Amino acid sequence: MALFSRRSFECADFECEDFDGEAVGRRSCMPILTGSRLLQVAQSPVAGNPRLAVMAARLTLLLGATALSGFALLHTSPVHAQVVINHDGAPGDNGANVIGDADADDGHPPTGPVNYTNNDPQSSVGSAFVGSAVGGRGGNGGSTVEPTLVPPFFEVDGGNGGNGAKGGVVDITNTAQLQTSGASASGIGANASGGDGGNGGFAFHLLLINGGTGGRGGDGGTATVTTTSTSNITTTADLANGITVNASGGNGGNGGTAVGGIGSGKGGDGGSGGNGGSASADNAGDIHTQGAFAKGILVRSAGGSGGDGAQGTGIINGGGGNGGVPTVGGSADGKNSGNITTIGDFASGMVVQSVGGGGGDGGGAFGFFGGGGSGQDGNNGGTATGTNTGSITTSGVGAIGMLVESVGGGGGDGGGAIDRIDRSRRLRRRRRQGVFGNLGGSIKTGADGSGDGAIGIVIQ
Repeated sequence: MALFSRRSFECADFECEDFDGEAVGRRSCMPILTGSRLLQVAQSPVAGNPRLAVMAARLTLLLGATALSGFALLHTSPVHAQVVINHDGAPGDNGANVIGDADADDGHPPTGPVNYTNNDPQSSVGSAFVGSAVGGRGGNGGSTVEPTLVPPFFEVDGGNGGNGAKGGVVDITNTAQLQTSGASASGIGANASGGDGGNGGFAFHLLLINGGTGGRGGDGGTATVTTTSTSNITTTADLANGITVNASGGNGGNGGTAVGGIGSGKGGDGGSGGNGGSASADNAGDIHTQGAFAKGILVRSAGGSGGDGAQGTGIINGGGGNGGVPTVGGSADGKNSGNITTIGDFASGMVVQSVGGGGGDGGGAFGFFGGGGSGQDGNNGGTATGTNTGSITTSGVGAIGMLVESVGGGGGDGGGAIDRIDRSRRLRRRRRQGVFGNLGGSIKTGADGSGDGAIGIVIQ
C-alpha cells in the first residue's frame, strides 16, 4: 500500500523469496517508476538479493504502467450510448478498379464542433454521454490490372489511398449523475481523433508496375471534458472508464501490393500518420469504477503510426514499399480536484498519456534485383501533464494512483527480400518529451490490501 497526502507518505513491509527459497524481508517507502528504472527508497532488514522485489514489481507493472494501458479503451462507441452528439466526418470514396486514375478520395471533415452540457441523470448499458468529431477515413485506392503485352507499353500504378481528415472540436461538460453497466462503457467519452489514411490499391502488369501509396492519417483535433462538483459518474463493468478523452492522429494507410510478372514490381509505400491533437480532462466531481482495467480518467493523445509498405514482385526487379513516417504525440492534460475511487485490478485512478507514433514496416520483395523496403523510425511523445488536488483511491493489483507518461513510438521492421540485395532494417524508438506531475491532494493505492504493484505515482 502506498499513501500520499501532500508531502507525507507511509511505508509497507512485505516479503518475497529468493532463488534459493530463503525469505527476503523488505521495507518499501514510496516506490516511483521514472523512465525505465524503478526507484525504491527502501531498507533491507535481512540479508538477500534486493533486486528480487524490484523484478516482481516490474512484472506487475507491465500491464499497469505502459503506453498500452489504455489502448483498448480509446474509441468509445456511441452505438449504445444514452446521450450522443456525433459530428464524425464521412469516409472518402474508394478508387475505381480500372486502368488509369484509380486514386481514392480524401475523408470528409467533421460536420461541426461538439459543444454540449449534460444536466440530466443518465443510466445506460453503453456509454452514458459521448461527444464525437472524428475525421473521416480516406478511401482505399482501386486495383489496376493490365495482363497483356500489347503496345504501347506504359507503367501501371495502383490507386493511391485517400488522406484521412483532421479531427474536429469536442468540448463537453457534465453536471449530473451518470451510470453505466456494460463492458467498455465509459461514463463520458470525447473523441476528436483524425481519420485513418486509406490503403493503396493492388496493381498487376507483365512489365512495369507500382502499388498504390497509402494515404496520410489526419491530425487529431481538440477534445475536452469538464465535470462540475455536482457530477457523479459510476461504472460497474470491466474496461469501463469513468472518463475517456482521445485526440490521437490517424494512422497512415498501407501501401498496395505490386506484381510485375517478368518485369519490375514496386510495392506501394505506407502513408504517414497524423499528428496528435490536444486532449484534456478536468474533473471536480465524483468518479467510481468497479471492474478490471476500469480507469477513473484516461486522457490520451497519440501520433498516428505510419502505414506498412507493401510487397513488390518482379522476376527482374522486385522492390518492397517503404514504411510510412509516424508523427509526434500531442498534448495530454489531466486534472482532478474531485474524488476518484476504483475497485479492480489494473484500474488506475488517472492515466495521462502522450505517445509518439510507431514507424511503418517495410514491405517484402521478390526479384533478381531490388530489395525489401525500409522501416521508419518511431516518433516522439509530446507533453503530458497530470495534476491532482483532490482524492484518488484504488483497490486492486497494478492499480496505479496517477500515471503520467510521454512515450516515443517504436521503429518499424524492414522488409525481407529474396534477391541479391537486402536493404531491410529495423529502426529505433524515439524519445519522450516533457512529463509533469503536480500534487496537492491525496493518493492511496491498495486500499483493500490487494494492491501488489499498485504504485502511488508513476511519471515516465
